Amino acid sequence: MSKPLPTLPKKNDPRFLEFCDFLSDEPVRPAASLAPGNYENHLAVLEVSVDPQPNCDLGHCWFNCLDQQYLHGGDVVYGWSLWSCSGVYIAQHHAVWRMENGVLIDPTPNQGKVGMALFMPDNRAPIDILGLRSPPNLEWLNAKNFKWLMGPHKQTDFFIGAMQPAPDQKDRVDRTRMRYLDVTMENRIDLRNHHMGI
Repeated sequence: MSKPLPTLPKKNDPRFLEFCDFLSDEPVRPAASLAPGNYENHLAVLEVSVDPQPNCDLGHCWFNCLDQQYLHGGDVVYGWSLWSCSGVYIAQHHAVWRMENGVLIDPTPNQGKVGMALFMPDNRAPIDILGLRSPPNLEWLNAKNFKWLMGPHKQTDFFIGAMQPAPDQKDRVDRTRMRYLDVTMENRIDLRNHHMGI
């Protein structure tokens, strides 16, 4: 028997709103050594267009968005893709791409095969691309029945987990990490030049 596909929650459903409040109130934090983000619409539920881009694979949103930033500019916004499956709400740690014009798009295809996704930007939830550490996902039935999970690791307290790329993804991950370093260095040079009036 196949596993049911996730579906989009109804934005005004009282249980969904309770789930979003629960997620907002959880002690989410960045991995050690990372600063929080500074996103517009922090913890708001946004509708984001899903527009899969070339070479953007299902399940690799962080790397997909970092590659889009490297290739086309803009920024990566981290947060939560919000789903419902068999009565359970899911906050999947996720990234979307803010294009140069400020529009958010999701370049990553999704299991639910939807063209518009619900996304909650979260300043507290960046990933550590160099150390391969990230927040887990949240599965929530109610405030007393929930779990944070990443792979086989499950618990009721928020944690930062280690990402384990599949062997066939190692080259892609390494390339994206190098691109991240390039973008970070360019941003530092631009900031220094701005402060120096160059």
